[in-house]
Amino acid sequence: NTHCNGFLPLWRPDVSEAQFITALARYHTNIIEGTGIRETTPTLSIDDVKFLFLQFADVQSFSEDTGSDGQESNIRLIPYQIYSILKVLITIRQIERERKAL
Repeated sequence: NTHCNGFLPLWRPDVSEAQFITALARYHTNIIEGTGIRETTPTLSIDDVKFLFLQFADVQSFSEDTGSDGQESNIRLIPYQIYSILKVLITIRQIERERKAL
């Protein structure tokens, strides 16, 4: 019952890293198109996680932001968001390292 602009991809052992990165890029494109922001960044994603923690800690309703009041489902999303943020940061660092090597 929650309104959603995109689905956060979840990595599993049977999914290759390339497939996960592709799905993560598609997710970010969907977020950009759905929200009208120019680009997603790890900083914006970290702010999203911080906002969820603050809402949860203050026992605030999630209904204004998500269309539902599912605190439990929102708090369960946080580890996956953190993993995705770390994956993007690691990928960026690898790209920079490869660029320097060239």
